[in-house]
Amino acid sequence: MRVLQFLIIIFSIFVLLKARKRYKQNELSERVFVLWLLFWLSVIFITLWPRTTDFIAQTLGIASGRGVDLAVYVSVPILYYAIFRIIAKLDRIEKNQTKIIRHIAISETKQDNLPKRDE
Repeated sequence: MRVLQFLIIIFSIFVLLKARKRYKQNELSERVFVLWLLFWLSVIFITLWPRTTDFIAQTLGIASGRGVDLAVYVSVPILYYAIFRIIAKLDRIEKNQTKIIRHIAISETKQDNLPKRDE
């Protein structure tokens, strides 16, 4: 095993342990945890058996038959989808934040307009 392979496996195990910890603390949903688990187990598998991606690329009909090409072809759409999801979530958060701020502002305005009691 080469040094780079060893480092990738160690890093992957570290990330898996962090994800497991966050899942146990309810900071990650089950769906997200399973996705991370599958991804990092795939990274470990491909690191241990790199020729597997070449076989899969050839099976899928990628002209060069190189696993690196397969990784690029698969990862680019996934990354674009992830960016889309992040942007959509940020948009929802901004809209919710605006609603909350408006509600607070209206509540404070109503309270300011109430007559004050003399004690």
